Amino acid sequence: MDERVLKWITIMMSVLTVVVLIGLQGFPDLHAKAVMAAEQQEELKGGSLIATAAPAQIVKEDETLHAQLKIGLPAELKKEDVQIENDYVTQTVYIRFPGGTEDYFQKYKIRGSSDHIASLSYYKDGEDGVIALTLDKVYELSQKYRKGGLYLDFIDPHDIYDKVVVIDAGHGSRAAGAVKLGVSEKDIDLDILLQLKKLFDACPDNIGVYYTRTTDTNPTLDQRVQLANKADADIFISLTHFKGHEATGFGGAIKNIGMGCGSRAGKMQQHSSGKPAINEEVCRGCRRCAKECGSDAITYVNEKAVIDYDKCKGCGRCIGACSFDAVYNPNSSANELLDRKMAEYAQAVCHGRPHFHIALVQDISPNCDCHGENDAPILPDIGMFASFDPVALDQACADACLKATPIADSQLGEHLAEPGWHCHHDHFKDSNPNIEWKATLDQAEKVGLGTREYELKRIK
Repeated sequence: MDERVLKWITIMMSVLTVVVLIGLQGFPDLHAKAVMAAEQQEELKGGSLIATAAPAQIVKEDETLHAQLKIGLPAELKKEDVQIENDYVTQTVYIRFPGGTEDYFQKYKIRGSSDHIASLSYYKDGEDGVIALTLDKVYELSQKYRKGGLYLDFIDPHDIYDKVVVIDAGHGSRAAGAVKLGVSEKDIDLDILLQLKKLFDACPDNIGVYYTRTTDTNPTLDQRVQLANKADADIFISLTHFKGHEATGFGGAIKNIGMGCGSRAGKMQQHSSGKPAINEEVCRGCRRCAKECGSDAITYVNEKAVIDYDKCKGCGRCIGACSFDAVYNPNSSANELLDRKMAEYAQAVCHGRPHFHIALVQDISPNCDCHGENDAPILPDIGMFASFDPVALDQACADACLKATPIADSQLGEHLAEPGWHCHHDHFKDSNPNIEWKATLDQAEKVGLGTREYELKRIK
């Protein structure tokens, strides 16, 4: 790896919470094209939808053009009247022009090749007409306007740039992430992304950079991953906060990749091995589990929690939220199965592409970062770890944590201080006794994601 690449990795290692997605060549599709097209149609930027059509039905093949596509427009328009927006996040090109008609597809012709177009729509926004071309991947546009027509060529970013980078700032809009002392995770993520943007903007190298968001918006998980997938970026870099976890023992690189890059259906599939139950005898009716539930699956009858299993996704956040052990998983092997599925999902993400991983082992909370609150760390800060092997990375982080001295005033410390506590001599299991974290590393090694053997090199 040359010095310039190391320089950029060093810069990104200083980032605390943003996940940088660089390179998901051939990333597994999370939904069928039809589903993605339907979602994108719902996101039309204002106006009234007039028509949606299959590109092959609208685009008249014409190999004589000196462009891939000619879009017919009113002859009286000037170049400055036509506005073009290339929305990389949804892979949609919006062409806006004044004087839109209700019968655009009947009145004007679109000629050329429909090869790169997944769906085509036309809608009215006030007096303007808007053509929405949803493309099959990320393209840069070459455009020329001549009287009565807009000529477009779709150019693969790799034909322009030496390297392609996709950067994702997590959360956004109403999805604040963790919040503490009035500071939200979404704002920290965005601030870091904008600082990275300044660095890339000033970089003299020929690098194409695409961002999932640069303002307080919240693209869907599919859109975030599809941007990285369809931009065909060059390497995958994950940046992880290493912490405890109420279902998987700890959340490291494998957990954040496998669960974080999975679709909503994928997340549910990983969690499908077991859903929690309520022990009514010890339930206090405090409602903390309901506050943590992201699916509104928990209600209360006679001051006792009741789970709606049609809504429950099995994420286990309620288990970590309960201070009285009233929420539990009746399937004793559910967490181990979750661990193994998570490792397999992570392997699907990393397989066949370069990848590099960074873990920040500090503020080691007892439970997942998806919780809105931030409980006291169970262990002192240890440092930053990095590796090209996510399995070796997680193993090294776990080993370092097991050697650390527990913080007395924490969930782990309080458990160890309880009279008669059965000590597991395992900080993760003593913090959350129902977990089996080693299954993640075991399965990850079996499926070829990496090795648990490592050599630790310290850098000061």
